[in-house]
Amino acid sequence: MENADRTINMLRKAVEPPEGVKSDFEILLDFSKRMGFTDKDGKPLIQYRTPEECFEEWKEVSRGRPCDMTGITYEKLERYNGLRWPVNEQNPEGTVRLYSEGKFATESSYTQSYTKDQFTGRPLTKEEYEAMDPQGKAILHPTRYMPPAEEPNHDYPMWVTTGRLVWHWHTRTKTARSPYLQTAAPNAYAEINIEDAEALHLIEGEVVRIKSPRGEIEVPVRIGEAVQKGLIFVPFHFGSWEKKEAANELTADFTDPLSKQPTFKQSSCRIEKMRESHVVGEIARIDSIAAQFGISVENLQRANGLVTPYDLQIGRRLEVPLSIINVPIPEYLPFK
Repeated sequence: MENADRTINMLRKAVEPPEGVKSDFEILLDFSKRMGFTDKDGKPLIQYRTPEECFEEWKEVSRGRPCDMTGITYEKLERYNGLRWPVNEQNPEGTVRLYSEGKFATESSYTQSYTKDQFTGRPLTKEEYEAMDPQGKAILHPTRYMPPAEEPNHDYPMWVTTGRLVWHWHTRTKTARSPYLQTAAPNAYAEINIEDAEALHLIEGEVVRIKSPRGEIEVPVRIGEAVQKGLIFVPFHFGSWEKKEAANELTADFTDPLSKQPTFKQSSCRIEKMRESHVVGEIARIDSIAAQFGISVENLQRANGLVTPYDLQIGRRLEVPLSIINVPIPEYLPFK
């Protein structure tokens, strides 16, 4: 197993597998044999039979490369509790730090990439790379500012960005099965700035429709100052066939020409209220209207921009949220 810091470790089998269950390694060998794969000389393509024999072949593939592992053995891995490549004749005990002499492997005959055009993403040719003549130094690329491929506009005046919560991992296939984690964050929601909420007369927990040029979701709002004005945050853990909660229905799929990274974190959107109407009658009181729809007087006032309960006028059309869901996020506490 290889870690991001170049460390190679060896993992021993922890328990015997259930009867009839094969490891990936055994499946690979069986598949190659059944398919009759051969090399150019007609010999079996895979000739190793054990994981250690397989690693010996992999070591030869790495010979002379930056990730040279030809000096690694199973015995060494266990003795040193892992080794960082390159491990070879020059570095028999591994290499803790690369480029300690202040020189990078930039020779065109050795480098793993000729780099790319920083604007278009086009791979450079060997000749273009050699013309830069890095001489063992880092290549610094000046970049020019490129505006976002999509920005807020008249139809979609706000930004939406997606992210994760401390309670969940990806789409909750595991964390949703933990009562502790699922109870801490059971619902999808959209977080907006208090100034935006006041301008739109939204109330805490009101279910709204968030729409982008690609799709829409219907989630309750959380109101506060954690996000800046004009921005909506939606966690991406939620979503199902039954509910419109999947944040990635909103996200743009433009990609950076160099890294190919999609721009999931910046998309334009708008908020649409999901409400029903009520026309104020002659003898109507705001508390009776609020009770009729199961909403507090304060929330009914806020949803309609009423300064006082006495702002009601006969014939005025009031808006009442169709649904209000409590979506508090508790303080982080370790499991007890």
